[in-house]
Amino acid sequence: MLARNPRTAQTLSAQLRRATFNDIIKTYLALVHGSFEPNHTGEIRKELYITDGKVSAKKPAVKDFKETESYTTWRCLASRGNVSLMELGLRTGIKHQLRVTMAQVLNAPILGDPVYGSTKDEPRLMLHSARLEILRYLREPIFGARTYRLGLTIPPPPDFLDICHKSGLIIAHEWTHSPVRVTINGSEIPYDNGLPLEEETVVDALRKFHIGK
Repeated sequence: MLARNPRTAQTLSAQLRRATFNDIIKTYLALVHGSFEPNHTGEIRKELYITDGKVSAKKPAVKDFKETESYTTWRCLASRGNVSLMELGLRTGIKHQLRVTMAQVLNAPILGDPVYGSTKDEPRLMLHSARLEILRYLREPIFGARTYRLGLTIPPPPDFLDICHKSGLIIAHEWTHSPVRVTINGSEIPYDNGLPLEEETVVDALRKFHIGK
């Protein structure tokens, strides 16, 4: 994610540092070991422990460790046999948060995880950063709103989709949409891949769809 000017860079950096639940929302797709009921959802608020750079959901025996609260949301998109496709919401930004949570809290390690799970038959970690939502500011308010939520959805790479196919997991078009899918306050807008998103385009979308009323 690159900013086009210093002011935008400062705003995005501040959102990343705050990592509050309402500023930046990061959504991942993960292939995990384990069977789940499709469409089932959950929230996990769990203390994670950091010792010498290592993260665990289990309280360490040593006294010198850092304790921090994590917040993760999950939804099962598809499941077959012992492999499930999960949508994971990273609501706090802790190192290895999703990997630790899946392996040690839900007992469903991510495929290809060399630290917290099995690496058998997987060439790499099957965790994909699928969607990013950030708050953006308008020069002039629209319908009384000075901010809007910009969402970017990136389709998974071919090897991720290949494992889904081989495992018999059907992944919805909203995740495989190519090229980049852009939304304003949750509504998709036309976008020419690779071109800057101008504020005029955003304002037109807000007016057209009455977003922000």
